[in-house]
Amino acid sequence: MRKGTWWGLGMAAALAAALLPGSSGQARGVSSLTTRQARGVTRAMGAMGAMGAAEVTRRVKAGVGGRVAYVGADGNVYVAGRDGSGKRALTSDGTTASPYAALTWSPSGTGLLALRYAFGLQAVKSPVVGLWLVSSSGGSRRLAPAIPRGFAWAPDGRAVVYEQGYPPDPTLLTRLDTRSGAQRTTPCPAAFALKGVTGAASGAGRSAAAAAGGGYRAIGVQGDQIEAVALADGAAKALTTYSAHAGVWQGLAALDGPGRAVLYSVTPGTRLVSLDLRSGRGGSVSVSDPVVGLAPSTDGRWIAYATGTPGLATQSVLVRVGKGAATLPSGASIAAQAFAPDASALAFTVRDGASGGRSGGSTGSTGSTGRAATSSVYTAPTTCPARCARRLDTGEDAVWGP
Repeated sequence: MRKGTWWGLGMAAALAAALLPGSSGQARGVSSLTTRQARGVTRAMGAMGAMGAAEVTRRVKAGVGGRVAYVGADGNVYVAGRDGSGKRALTSDGTTASPYAALTWSPSGTGLLALRYAFGLQAVKSPVVGLWLVSSSGGSRRLAPAIPRGFAWAPDGRAVVYEQGYPPDPTLLTRLDTRSGAQRTTPCPAAFALKGVTGAASGAGRSAAAAAGGGYRAIGVQGDQIEAVALADGAAKALTTYSAHAGVWQGLAALDGPGRAVLYSVTPGTRLVSLDLRSGRGGSVSVSDPVVGLAPSTDGRWIAYATGTPGLATQSVLVRVGKGAATLPSGASIAAQAFAPDASALAFTVRDGASGGRSGGSTGSTGSTGRAATSSVYTAPTTCPARCARRLDTGEDAVWGP
């Protein structure tokens, strides 16, 4: 099959049709949806996101495409337009020995969360290791002095939630106001792994404790299940009921932008499930190889996933829900925030030498430091993900933000 071509029939059509909340098939024992149940998939999935089809079209025409952030070859955070224009460094203290990593844009686009690592015996007491906040106007500060088990922005774009501790010891969910510094800590199950934060039900049925906690729920993986933990009081609720060793595959799950749906893979990694967090309904479908990366678009109309060996993706696929699918360039890997806010494009990383592309921006082939690196950042229109891919720079951890 030629790279970059759209699949109109067969497995891709089944995949595009099945990944949606259906009229039946609760997540508690989700089964694949039939073609009849999948009718109206684009409308149904679009309703899961913040924008409908009309709004997406308006934003695309208006050029609301956001910015791409990534970690350069020197370990610092950079931001650029979709064509590489306007590139600038947001940090200057990153190094190859203590780089920034795992970037996550805030909902408002005013900052990014990032991890920083250090290597060697000094890593435990390193003054740079931990969770950092990077400003979109430049500069950074450390929020937590240790690598959290998981971290995410709260929907208000002001608070950050991160998980402290590692099993078998109990873990804590900390909600930190990035402006005032105020913190609230909530115990959570020891094996819980935070994947995102979403709002809770509002109105008379919400308790005073829930209101005090901002009404937020932490969504994550608890053993083999998808679970929600109330940040107000730590009350946990399983959203799935898979049998032992038959649930979530390697903790792989990602929330859509508005936090209304979670996309995850089921053991042995060859089944994808889309779960609507409001209704509890979902759909699933089998894929050919174990999944190692997932990325839903904000509007719910696109899904990207990668298959292969963890940390070394061999093939990534882009799905237009209800329409078809296409392959990304060989060796492409994706992050959870791969899609532009208007879903018109996506960003990804390709191992150097694995694929070609059209150079963009002002950087040369050696990247930010003039030294060879192992990967390059690309962007591409969702309607032409391989042939129209444009190389931005040498780097990795590409994420798209407002």
